[in-house]
Amino acid sequence: MKIVLGIYFATFTIAVVYAVNLLPVPEEIQAEESSQIDTDDSAPIKPESPDEGKIRYLASPNFAKQNIPDYDPETTFKVPPGMEFRVNFWKEIYGKYTTDQIVIHDTKWLVIYTHVDISDLNRQKNLSEGNKQRIKNRRINSVKEEISKVLLEIHKNRQDPSKLSPTASLLYQKFKHAKGNDIFYEASRLRNIRAQVGQKDQFIQGIYFAGRYLDQMEEIFARMGMPIELTRLPFVESSFNLRARSRVGASGIWQFIRSTGKLFMRVDSLVDERNDPITSTVAAAKLLKINYEMLQSWPLAVTAYNHGPAGMRKAAVRSGTKDIVWITNNYESRTFGFASKNFYAEFLAALEVQTHYERYFGKLPVADPVEFDTVKMVKPISLSSLIIYTRLNKEILQFLNPALTKEVWGGRNLIPTGYDLRIPEGGKERFLARLKGVPSNERSTTGSGVKYYTVQGGDNLISIAEDHDVTVESIREANDLSGSRIRAGQVLVIP
Repeated sequence: MKIVLGIYFATFTIAVVYAVNLLPVPEEIQAEESSQIDTDDSAPIKPESPDEGKIRYLASPNFAKQNIPDYDPETTFKVPPGMEFRVNFWKEIYGKYTTDQIVIHDTKWLVIYTHVDISDLNRQKNLSEGNKQRIKNRRINSVKEEISKVLLEIHKNRQDPSKLSPTASLLYQKFKHAKGNDIFYEASRLRNIRAQVGQKDQFIQGIYFAGRYLDQMEEIFARMGMPIELTRLPFVESSFNLRARSRVGASGIWQFIRSTGKLFMRVDSLVDERNDPITSTVAAAKLLKINYEMLQSWPLAVTAYNHGPAGMRKAAVRSGTKDIVWITNNYESRTFGFASKNFYAEFLAALEVQTHYERYFGKLPVADPVEFDTVKMVKPISLSSLIIYTRLNKEILQFLNPALTKEVWGGRNLIPTGYDLRIPEGGKERFLARLKGVPSNERSTTGSGVKYYTVQGGDNLISIAEDHDVTVESIREANDLSGSRIRAGQVLVIP
């Protein structure tokens, strides 16, 4: 395997021999988090593929026509001086490197050293995920150690760069924008050499899926007096993946955690509106508006979507400025880490790549907008009865109603009263007529006399008990639990 060192000016190859031992290693090396997003394979699937149906292209809106306080299309959401290196890094991640490539880079100045190809592991069917991760970690750490040695060479010869080896000379040139003392010594420390998975293929897929919802999302933001550029934040959060679930329990294209989602949406065992792109967009617009009203700065409001408005207000107060460049480059806090420092730059990069996607990827097809009728359910009904009597396809219903949870789709609970059920456009009268024909004794037949709940990431017994209006103790007793430990995917009996 060869590692290509030097992306911009020249290429050098370092022959690296990897001893791939498929047996458990005595000490597991933890790789740095490159992506917080997992995929929930049981989530509603798309009813058509990119190759089917009518092909259209995603037009860029005219941002200049917006009439929003403190908004100037010539300056708002443009790359501020001093942030170019951050935005350029993320443009490379979104527009050049794929998920088959792990980019090795400096954490402070975002210099790209090289990338590690993991396409062989991504296509390997016979290895467990644990063994794949161990092999990735070995590869990454081997490359990091080599880079650290080169950076130390630069540090020792920084007064006379003519003594540098060709490889060291190349890296020396890449740090031209860096300022400060002991730049190369600090960069050589392994904790300051980071791994980031490329996202080009995910971004391209996100452009396709964005076609379903982006028009409606722009209308929502415009109606609420919010800049429509902000509708591109889901490219940063999830690449418009409806199945996106983070390891801390964030869900949906806007990646709301459960507690924040409950402030703006219905989030319980039957309906989780975080997973509905339209409803969650309304919630995101409200949250971003609150951020802006508190901080009076669009860059800070965007960063607060990741770091929290209170955290960004503290950053501005302690920094003595609202200048996002100064804050991201200089503000230090235990909680203001790599993700928060780079969030605004990620957004600006995603906005650029998506708005001008043909420059980066060529012409791409996008999905047609989702169109539907809505019927408010006046009585609860089981999924099985709904499908039998209205003759609707379950897969289409899942696609149109991503807010309904596994409890409903699995037949363990009813579609609740008050839920706005989406059905295929143009069939509302026929649907209502057929719905009247459902016998009252079959509306609540779930196929099981027991109520269940599948534990989601971020759940605990207290939140589950509150969602189902029962006590923690009753859940423990019904499931023979001695403590409070539960795991994602565990199925609980709800008394």
